[in-house]
Amino acid sequence: MQRKEEKWQFDLDRLEANDPIVLVNHISSEGLVPIVCTDRRADSFDIHHGIVQITAPFHQAVPEHTVVVLLDDLHLFTRTWYYSALSYPMLNDRLSTAFVLRNPYPDASSTSSISLAIQRRLLYPFEQVKGLYDLEVTGYAPEVEKELRRRMAIPIPTLVECCEKAVDFMDQGDQALASNDPKKALDLYNHSFHAIHILIHGRTRRVLADTFFHEGIESGRFAGQTGMTVRVVLRLKLVSRYVLANLKLAEWGDAAFWGMRSIRIMRESMDNEFEDFLSEFIGGEDVAMIYARTGVAFWRMEKDAETWEGEMKTYAGEETGSERLWGVAGRYLKNRDKSGIRKELVGFGVPEGLFADEEKEAASTTGQDGSGEE
Repeated sequence: MQRKEEKWQFDLDRLEANDPIVLVNHISSEGLVPIVCTDRRADSFDIHHGIVQITAPFHQAVPEHTVVVLLDDLHLFTRTWYYSALSYPMLNDRLSTAFVLRNPYPDASSTSSISLAIQRRLLYPFEQVKGLYDLEVTGYAPEVEKELRRRMAIPIPTLVECCEKAVDFMDQGDQALASNDPKKALDLYNHSFHAIHILIHGRTRRVLADTFFHEGIESGRFAGQTGMTVRVVLRLKLVSRYVLANLKLAEWGDAAFWGMRSIRIMRESMDNEFEDFLSEFIGGEDVAMIYARTGVAFWRMEKDAETWEGEMKTYAGEETGSERLWGVAGRYLKNRDKSGIRKELVGFGVPEGLFADEEKEAASTTGQDGSGEE
């Protein structure tokens, strides 16, 4: 089956970067878009079906750089563009885009033989691109162009809608987990992350469009809070659930990875103000669960050290270890009832005494007068 290619000519680097290599790297590394070839080799490439020319008319710029990608990867490019526009709200206001359909076969200049199915695949991924300064479509069937314009006119989800949708997916994931379907739960938690513009691919997690969340929320269940605050809270809740779902799948390595990823971020940000935020605003419970569940993953790997030797080496030099992580979890729970977390750990085979209650230990070794004598 012949692969269809898409060819872009653009000058976006004049807007956000001085070096075209920076833009290409952004597309390939941040957007995970496989690139066939660029610039000189791309200029000589002539078996493509579609050209997308992206220009910045206010800069009097014409296309200077060319990138070729496969049609199957087109959605990745438009998704990258979507998140770039969320990060730079004025981006699309300054861009003009021309879509040109062509017949790549020898002695076939007409595009009338290009099937509507291919035309739709070439244009419809660009429904993610909103609010362009100008748009031109050449060679495509009128009905395909009309549908593209209709889709591009659909507004992006608002901040309120994104946060509400994330909670809805998270609740559905909790239901799947309660129904003993952790695989389905993971998928739903991924959808919840996606709703707040966090994309997970394998063990890669990309947090995108921070600027989008800088606004205040005026309606819904999060009214009166800022988007950034809500996003932080949802991320912590989702990570604790993500780790739990991996534990229920016996994916100890993945559970440890995702837990430690967030623990590192919290440790790096841990000043008094942020710790108060975690403990008081959020309540500390979700943070405690991240530490406790990550501790379960390490405990499982510690029990089978030979099998998990390679995985454990990736944490060399870090403060890990099951009992150490459980100790931190206990501190975040403070005076709260720990019976629920003990029950969960026992369910994973952890002996009840390993998750110590620091307050009870202190009480058992200290007399009523505080002297340490009975």
